[in-house]
Amino acid sequence: MLTLTPINYNWLNMEPIVMKRFLVTLGFLCSLNLTVQAQTPLLEDFDRLSDFAESSYPDLFSPPTTTNQTEASGSTWYYRDYGYLTPIPGGTGLVIAVNVSGGDGFSPGDVYALGGEFGTEPALVGTLSNLLSLVPDTSDLREGKLLVRAWDTEGVAMLRDAYENYINYETSDWEMGNNQGFFRMGEPPATVQVGSDVYEQHLDDLPHIVFDVPPDLYLVADVPADTPFYFTALWRAENIGTVYMRADNEGQGITVDVNGSYVIELPYDFVLSEYQQLLRQLEGYTPSAGIQDALEQVEQAMQQVEAASSPSDRALASYEALSLVMPLKEQIVIAVSNEVIAENGIRSDFDLNYEGFGSWTSASHVPGYEQARDAGFTSVYTIVIHDFLIPEPGIYDYSNLEAQIDAAEELGFKIALGINTHVANNPQWVQELSFEELKTLYYEIAYNVVSHFGDRVSTYYAVMELGLVINGMSMQELTDLAKASFDGARAAAPDMPFGYYASAAAYVPYQMNPVDPENPPAYSSLDLLSFMQADGLEMYFKALQMQYGTTFAPIDIQRFQEIVVNYHDELQVPIYMGETGYSSKTDDYDIPADYYWHDGFTQQAQYEWANGTLRALYALPFVKGYYWVHLDPDNLENPSAYLSSLIGTGLVDADGNRKLALDAFADFFAELAN
Repeated sequence: MLTLTPINYNWLNMEPIVMKRFLVTLGFLCSLNLTVQAQTPLLEDFDRLSDFAESSYPDLFSPPTTTNQTEASGSTWYYRDYGYLTPIPGGTGLVIAVNVSGGDGFSPGDVYALGGEFGTEPALVGTLSNLLSLVPDTSDLREGKLLVRAWDTEGVAMLRDAYENYINYETSDWEMGNNQGFFRMGEPPATVQVGSDVYEQHLDDLPHIVFDVPPDLYLVADVPADTPFYFTALWRAENIGTVYMRADNEGQGITVDVNGSYVIELPYDFVLSEYQQLLRQLEGYTPSAGIQDALEQVEQAMQQVEAASSPSDRALASYEALSLVMPLKEQIVIAVSNEVIAENGIRSDFDLNYEGFGSWTSASHVPGYEQARDAGFTSVYTIVIHDFLIPEPGIYDYSNLEAQIDAAEELGFKIALGINTHVANNPQWVQELSFEELKTLYYEIAYNVVSHFGDRVSTYYAVMELGLVINGMSMQELTDLAKASFDGARAAAPDMPFGYYASAAAYVPYQMNPVDPENPPAYSSLDLLSFMQADGLEMYFKALQMQYGTTFAPIDIQRFQEIVVNYHDELQVPIYMGETGYSSKTDDYDIPADYYWHDGFTQQAQYEWANGTLRALYALPFVKGYYWVHLDPDNLENPSAYLSSLIGTGLVDADGNRKLALDAFADFFAELAN
């Protein structure tokens, strides 16, 4: 369901509307007979114009129909009838026609319209060639065009600069731009998108399309044709903050004809689709009184959206509705999860990990880890730093890892350990090895580490984040490195399970919009893991990195859970939620940010993220653990831009003060125990 741009009929004054004679007199109307469509270039041109009218202005030219031919008034005509000549259910009451042969005062190529907004007398609206010049030129497109109309939260129409401000994510010293993409229905946004970036298109001769912006400019994207897809982008609304939203034609998918076009309004199309997602969540679920009350408010807001009389008013009403729809989606996820948890009770197979880059070895952070342990955290995660482990060929130095494992054991934590990683995270001498030598080394490292630590480590990841920096390697080469790592680990401990620790799961611009898709600097984790499995790599479990609202732009909890389910559906192995968290740095350290989830980087929002994501994950039986990643300002003297995105994610602040989010974990396990 779309509300699209109306034609501004004032533009017709630019062409003399010559009433040469009635295109349609009563006798002429009665004489129209359907014939087989002629296959001529003129017919193809008229079809192109008519198809554009139907797809771009369905309020005027509906329902879509075929072109017919007739002989009348001494001329040949092509026409399309939308319920003027013959009543059609849902018809808009127009007819458009083009003169083919000329004669009797008519000129070939003249286009007439009658009925509806054009009035009761036929109007010459222009020549076919002139009108086609007003249709977006799709000759250079891969498939079709999506026209994007967007309004900000003040109801002001956007050009590209304002649009890009909405979809770019910036916080502290960290930035990730171009958070948008087009994806086929049923596929998560976890790979290179199938459309183009949204760009500005100059069409000086397009005055009849009113965008509330300069008439020579509008936003457009190249999109796939004849296949249903959805659009997702970072957007904003009250109560939910700045999160990815989705437009998918109310769950049906957007379909564009080859060399055709389709128009979406933002945020209007976002709220239509997100509302349908909410309704799907309610299927088979009996809502509580509180959720039922919230749903009634949503329904009232949606009525206001449909009642809006202008695009600007519709945008404002849509933002208001989104401020209710998006949080309610999250509430339903949590409510349904709570019911599952209440039915199943305490799980013995769920590991809560306080992942802190080895900071538990620092005396200043020990009190924080002790509080995390007492709140229910059972393990910590660290990685093998190859610069320390193998500083020179043939030399293994375990002292750094020994110190971390000793300190963790003293605090009562189990250890999760990642062994091999992408080549760029290796000493220079390793990066200079041939590929065959590299495979041999990865086997040896995995074998030696597992042999050395044995069951002192409770969870081993034989390899981690191989696709994050690929150094020109193919997926097959990375798969061979992964196989070498798994083979080495299994040779050291044949009965022990080993997993793969993946980098970003989805909704990450460097995967969706790589600068050079033909030579990407990184591979999508979903693409790489799927390739590895198809190539015979057996992993017993996998960990997903989902640092939304910190390193990555925020998503809502419904989409968070959806991604986890998508990965499990694709790979069918247990999942550990690796590296997720949320920062309260604005409350803790007065660090401002314009892009955030819920009410900002506050302790309250951090609590809500911890509480919601924990419950959403604990209710999924195939999720075996949750790793809360954290960093505080005194972890590192000069944190990198990446690490700066994690400042304030600790559940205990730099002064040792307990944050609200720690209560989310403590209260959850106390609730289970009771």
